[in-house]
Amino acid sequence: MHGYSKNSSGIYYKLLTFGEDTTKARIGDFVTVNISYSTLSDSTFFTATRKVQISKPEYEGCIDECFMQLQTDDSAEFIIA
Repeated sequence: MHGYSKNSSGIYYKLLTFGEDTTKARIGDFVTVNISYSTLSDSTFFTATRKVQISKPEYEGCIDECFMQLQTDDSAEFIIA
């Protein structure tokens, strides 16, 4: 995936903007996310703002693992298979 990095779980990610805060989400935290789901060809099929509680990732590639990589006000794209 051009322009993306890959973490140890196989999730591709690209940081788009960096927040000023260095605090990362932890298990048990509630976070508000602006989230969009798209196909690789860029067709968006879901967009919403949600408040979610971060839980312990139950499997490699879990969305919670993605959230735990981010700091306050970061913006990123993830590719999860």
